[in-house]
Amino acid sequence: MIRKQHPKLKMIIVADDLYSKQPFVDLLKEQVMSFILVAKPDDHKILFQWVHELTGLNAGSSLTTTDKKGRTHLYQWVTDVPLNGTANADQINFFQYHIRDNDKIVYQNSWVTDLPVSKNNIAEMVQAGRARWKIENETFNTLKNQGYHIEHNFGHGKKNLSMNFFVLNLLAFFIHQILDLCDPIYQRCRSKFTSRKEYWNQLRCTFRVLCFNDWEHMLNFIWNPPEIRPP
Repeated sequence: MIRKQHPKLKMIIVADDLYSKQPFVDLLKEQVMSFILVAKPDDHKILFQWVHELTGLNAGSSLTTTDKKGRTHLYQWVTDVPLNGTANADQINFFQYHIRDNDKIVYQNSWVTDLPVSKNNIAEMVQAGRARWKIENETFNTLKNQGYHIEHNFGHGKKNLSMNFFVLNLLAFFIHQILDLCDPIYQRCRSKFTSRKEYWNQLRCTFRVLCFNDWEHMLNFIWNPPEIRPP
């Protein structure tokens, strides 16, 4: 469990509507983790009844802004409401967000959280809640279109061969992320190329024709290749 590995690290878990249920919320509280979880009306009818009634009594709060494109951004929130209709329901804070363009709603979503919500941080809370979708879809885009060749029909294959290929691709993706963030030599070499594909092709071409002592030796060669003079 990540909490055992990082007992003092502050964490905020973001997830979709499947996870905004009491057992998962209680588990996060046990692990001392905060959360911002999508909550949809069809799956949280009691919660939305509370929100509707409190909003009607002016017990909720709202903020409206307009961006440079003329779109209206509506933020609404209600604090300390029950997550569901059970006797021991968790008390949470609820917020929702709409984008209107020419009186047409072009985006809307809603979330529950244990974090305090106010006029000073509501825009940041929405940005954090939407980050799950952004991170998830950008990851899929990278895996499908930027050199990893992951497809929806990848399948499991006979005796899980394709599943093994899929896991190896994910491991490669994770290692590249770590190198991008933490390895100075890898970062320097990557900066010489406009795309990952070009960078990786250079790595493949290099170790196909030359021998190196180790990974660091090869990266240093790519970063600062020795001058080769004709005979």
